[in-house]
Amino acid sequence: MRQLSVVEVSGRVRLPVMAATVWFALTGCSDKSDSGSAPNSSPPSSGTSGDAAVAWMERVCHATEGDFLKLTVTPEPDPSDPVGSVNDVLDYIGSMSTALGTMTQAMRDAGPPPVANGDQFLQGSIAALESAKKMLDEDRAAAQKALAENPAWLEQAMNKIVTDMDAIDDPLASLDANKELDAASEKAPTCRKLEQTFNPSSTPAAPPS
Repeated sequence: MRQLSVVEVSGRVRLPVMAATVWFALTGCSDKSDSGSAPNSSPPSSGTSGDAAVAWMERVCHATEGDFLKLTVTPEPDPSDPVGSVNDVLDYIGSMSTALGTMTQAMRDAGPPPVANGDQFLQGSIAALESAKKMLDEDRAAAQKALAENPAWLEQAMNKIVTDMDAIDDPLASLDANKELDAASEKAPTCRKLEQTFNPSSTPAAPPS
């Protein structure tokens, strides 16, 4: 097996970026520090509806917090151990898949969010989660097979992981269009905590009065 560079093993598989992308897209969180973002075009919710949306977001965020926090510990590539470094990356991708599965179940358990078109949002979110999880599982299995059976295929398998991680942005990013849940995520304590963890440069939302 030829020596794999650190870039090939880990740098090209942008693990922290992927974890943050999945988190922000699926919870409707966006970078609140982006002053150029479009204004919220939806009217503010009533107090009762808004509180229910916050409670829904908190339930989902709380259920997924443990698995997503594990993704903040990323593998450190070791140039002297390329095989071990690849395995570390693949283990991390396995943890991402677990987090996606946990979020899918959390959303199912929570049921449709109490917002307009809540059932449509739920079904779309679950479909995107399941698609992303399936992609990660298949890519990880292919890379593990290449590592075990034909190391010459490994670079191609890792390249596919990189390509697919880039492609996952589009279907998941569309889920942040629900402005009511986006606003609720700013008020839900666990969602705010996770947003700050994955995007420490963002401006913390003021706690509810």
